[in-house]
Amino acid sequence: MFTRFISTLVLLAGFGTTLHASDFSATFAKVSATTVVIHTRASMEQLSPEGTQTRSSEGLGSGVVISEDGKILTAAHVVSVADDILVQFKSGNSYPAHVVSMAACADIALLRLNEQPPTLESAISGDSGSLETGEEVFVIGAPEF
Repeated sequence: MFTRFISTLVLLAGFGTTLHASDFSATFAKVSATTVVIHTRASMEQLSPEGTQTRSSEGLGSGVVISEDGKILTAAHVVSVADDILVQFKSGNSYPAHVVSMAACADIALLRLNEQPPTLESAISGDSGSLETGEEVFVIGAPEF
């Protein structure tokens, strides 16, 4: 299952061996609508002299839309301890999501939006088996919009 998602990530990571630094902006323009910012919130209990206290922390990461039905691929470390996950799109719209599957050893997680946005563009899948050792790749993230 994760092989297909890793293939998608590899596709976003590189569009062949002929890319040069000047081509990165054009490639980003092709896929930027599929990149998202992931906001997380996690709560943890801590012991203190006053007793048990609940502390909250926030996290930030990026992901890529891999299907038009609301599946998002991200790194497992972004969502591994999250109680709440909010996916923000370039449009500024945000939607809650939940973890469907995670492989911490590969640092990869699959999210699904809790509600379907009116329109959703997904990244184009690639075939990591067609890549050769030594080919250039790069990763596209979603800086906070």
